[in-house]
Amino acid sequence: MKKNIVKLVTALATIAIVQVACKKAGVTPHSGTDYQIEELALQASNPIDANEVITNETTGEWILENEGINANYWVEPSDWDLKQGPSGGEDESTLKRKRIIAKSFINCLHKLDLSDRQTTAIRTILGDYHDCKASAIARARAIYSNLAQSYKDKFARLQAAYKAGKITKEQLEKATAELRLEFVKELRSMQLKEKLDIALSTCHRAMLAKIKNILSEKQWIAFVSCLK
Repeated sequence: MKKNIVKLVTALATIAIVQVACKKAGVTPHSGTDYQIEELALQASNPIDANEVITNETTGEWILENEGINANYWVEPSDWDLKQGPSGGEDESTLKRKRIIAKSFINCLHKLDLSDRQTTAIRTILGDYHDCKASAIARARAIYSNLAQSYKDKFARLQAAYKAGKITKEQLEKATAELRLEFVKELRSMQLKEKLDIALSTCHRAMLAKIKNILSEKQWIAFVSCLK
């Protein structure tokens, strides 16, 4: 019973926050879709996956391609015109953007039959979204950059120990796996300490509410279904 009460109070508090954020962003929220928007916003706050950490044994680089930021938060206005499809000699930067788009809400918007008016509105919404989250994204990238360098150094010490014969290949692999887990745990902790989730999620909710306002009911249902 207590758990149900806590869940209800939490849900009501969340809706209140969403409504305040939407009002500040000039959005008129649809009461029937508040919970859908909240659910989609929560999806964008998924934990960082340690399996996505790439360790380059040659260069010692310690890399998370998304820098620990959900693809939905990474979206830039220019991504709207970067359609998915076979690569045609694009540089790594463009290919990275395409990989991000494939995992983001942009991919689902591209699947809708949007009118010219809606497309123009989407461009404006993405511009507002970029401005809203710019500061939080910059802070998140700075945190990631500093921490990645720290773990690159730790990885280098493990490699040196292996090359010196102080640890076995098996011990190196086990220690590296543990280091990946420590890395994502510490990165997540620092993000939460800086309240980046709150800042990014608030912008994301407001953006979703704006998108809802320009889509037809049928388009919105298709959009939500695609994201789930």
